[in-house]
Amino acid sequence: MLDIREKMLKPKNVVITCSKAGKLTTSLVYYWRDNILVPNVSTKSLFLSDAWPRQRDEEIYTNVPGCKFLAIPKITTDRIQPLDVLYNRQMKSIIRRAYDRVILDELHISMSRRDNIIRLVPLVHSQMSAKVFQDLVRYACHACGYVDNHPGAFETV
Repeated sequence: MLDIREKMLKPKNVVITCSKAGKLTTSLVYYWRDNILVPNVSTKSLFLSDAWPRQRDEEIYTNVPGCKFLAIPKITTDRIQPLDVLYNRQMKSIIRRAYDRVILDELHISMSRRDNIIRLVPLVHSQMSAKVFQDLVRYACHACGYVDNHPGAFETV
C-alpha cells in the first residue's frame, strides 16, 4: 500500500508539514523557526510579527542569531506591515489571474489541489522577486515609515 507522502509533490523551496487542527499552533511556529527562519536568516535581520498570539512570544526568537524581534501592535497590521500595505495585494492579483486563466481557457487543472497550490505560490513569489518589482517592495517599507527614502516611480502588477 502506498503512503500518501510518496505521492506528494516535494519542492525544494517549500517546507511542508501538517497539523491536527489545521491552525497555527505554538509547536508549528517553533517548527517554522527551526526549519525556515534559522537556516535562512542573515547576520542582521529584523523580524516583524503581527498580532497572531501563537507567534508573538518574543522567547521563540531569542535564540535566533542576528535576528531582532518587533511585535506589530494589534489592529495596525494593515498600516505598518510592509507585506500587507502593498505586496500581498499584488501577489494575490497574480494568483487570481492564474485562476481566471484556468477557468477562461477551460484548462483541465484543479486549482484546489494541494500540489498545484504548492507549485503556484512559489512561482508567483519568484515573479514578484524580479528586479522590476524591487522598488515596489522598497515603497511598501517607505509607506510603513520604516525607511525615509522614497524609491520613486515603480512598476506594479
